[in-house]
Amino acid sequence: MAVILPFLVALVLVEATKKYKDNLIAEVNEAISQGINTTSPISVGVSKYNPAVVNEVISLLTKSGWDVTGINIDGIGSYSTIILS
Repeated sequence: MAVILPFLVALVLVEATKKYKDNLIAEVNEAISQGINTTSPISVGVSKYNPAVVNEVISLLTKSGWDVTGINIDGIGSYSTIILS
């Protein structure tokens, strides 16, 4: 039982992190859908997300051909907005 418990805790954390990242990806996809036929850059609020998760999503966007032209950082060093073009 002592070995299984840390494994289960780790599994729960991995699933929670995946869901968290999936939520951010869904928000980005929604923002892209709304801004796809406009001339203005696409802005996505990310202040409620962990910076490590935001970095992962920025990396995915860049690999997919998006130009992340701006990253706004709030006063405590967390991301507040990413801007895509």
